[in-house]
Amino acid sequence: IKLPDKQYYDPNYQLYQILQLVSDDFQQLLKQNNEAQAYLSNRHITGQSVEQFNIGYAPYVKTGYLPAKYKEHLMLLNNSGLIREIDGQIVEVFKQRITFPILDDLNHIVGFTARTITTNSNHAKYINNPDTEIFHKGKLFYHVKDYTNYTKQAKYIIIVEGPTDVIALHQLGIYNTVSILGSALTEHHVKKLLSLTKTILLMTDGDQ
Repeated sequence: IKLPDKQYYDPNYQLYQILQLVSDDFQQLLKQNNEAQAYLSNRHITGQSVEQFNIGYAPYVKTGYLPAKYKEHLMLLNNSGLIREIDGQIVEVFKQRITFPILDDLNHIVGFTARTITTNSNHAKYINNPDTEIFHKGKLFYHVKDYTNYTKQAKYIIIVEGPTDVIALHQLGIYNTVSILGSALTEHHVKKLLSLTKTILLMTDGDQ
């Protein structure tokens, strides 16, 4: 991973780059995993949406997929929140999960939220990237790149529960939607949304 010219140097550039590379890998791995594709199909997520939202798949590899592929960049993987060290062992954060990249306001990938496709009740349905220099769960949304343009047209924003809800509404032509990363709507979230609209609608799944 090379640094750009100093004239354009951003101290987080390498984090953005490693996350983009990993996202590209996850997208290719999704195409090779029938179980992950079947999950998306059962949720009525189209192939067009898979491409548009850069949906991917993080595999389970006993020896570790990312540490093996990016063995020269373990520090970057750690600093981006994709791996961590537990009892002297390198552990991948995302394994056997559908991945949804999270973007900042400049459309850099800053992390992922990921949905398990296993039936193991011990696995959380969704997990998010750990907080890093560029990923702060309480300040980010999952949304379409250009959702602010749609918001200005629609005059309101709909908050839904997760990435698949955003995508499902998008497929119905409802573009001014976001989801938060977890259950807590923070003051920062509210201020951000109110800077874009005066009307915020909350749509939940209705489960207990």
